[in-house]
Amino acid sequence: MEPQIREEADVREDEILDELTQDPALCGLIVAPNAHPECGKYTWNWIEQTKTPTVIIERDLPLLGSRYVDSVRTNHPYGVRKAAVRFLQHGHTRVGAAFTDTPTSELIQDGWKQIVTESDAIECPFTITGIQPYNTRDVNQIVDTILDSGVTAMLVHSDYLAIAIAQTLERRGKRVPDDISMISVNGFATPSSRPLTVLRSSDKDLAEAAINLLINRIQNPDSTTRHIYVDPTLTDRGSVIDKQ
Repeated sequence: MEPQIREEADVREDEILDELTQDPALCGLIVAPNAHPECGKYTWNWIEQTKTPTVIIERDLPLLGSRYVDSVRTNHPYGVRKAAVRFLQHGHTRVGAAFTDTPTSELIQDGWKQIVTESDAIECPFTITGIQPYNTRDVNQIVDTILDSGVTAMLVHSDYLAIAIAQTLERRGKRVPDDISMISVNGFATPSSRPLTVLRSSDKDLAEAAINLLINRIQNPDSTTRHIYVDPTLTDRGSVIDKQ
């Protein structure tokens, strides 16, 4: 993993953006800064200084940034609520959670934590974070925890981790959804790979919101900064069934 991290840190997106803005036909930019902290800081510094109209997509602005720009993000907390309701509709009240580190995972985790702490409807005996889907040892530990805890359902981010958990469960003689129901957050796996019920961000809706924000910024450069959240769609592929 270390060589990959160093490579990401060497990427200078600010230089790429500088090159893009040399085009006189360019009117504005929609940018998703690199999540790597060392690489990302150059991009955020560029965004704070540029005069080119810019909209941020699927990223939170720096906590103490000196300039706010328009942004659009998936409303993951509301999406997680949709997942919780789907579990409850099928009688699942004891639900575990596992999350891969991604640029959106913190927002997803916060939404899930709010549900668990502010409602007595769902009991979550464990929340496992920072797992890489290709780390066989960690995935096996998650499955050990699932089997030992007695949960009947799992909320998982991302798709790759959800698929890895489902495959490992199957090797242990347990199947999704017959033994464990599962919802994948921010899921892009197709039904042909493994039929998982997913919370999926709409690329079309996110793009449309970002483009509209950018057009408004170009036409009204002094207008108030806007931050738009787009609710994800819950796509039912049959991986949540009634609690046995």
